[in-house]
Amino acid sequence: MTDSDTPYSRVRKLPKQFRPLQAWDAERRRGLVHTPEYDAEMGRLEEEFRHWLLGR
Repeated sequence: MTDSDTPYSRVRKLPKQFRPLQAWDAERRRGLVHTPEYDAEMGRLEEEFRHWLLGR
């Protein structure tokens, strides 16, 4: 999967509240390590994104 083939890139117009997920995912793919707190926050946001994606 390339950076342009992530769940976030497949959404034509990603709501602003989910845009940090794109950067977080790209950084993880490049091997950047985040703090556990930041990863937990992004995990919660990712869960919200999945609920939003299923409900639209």
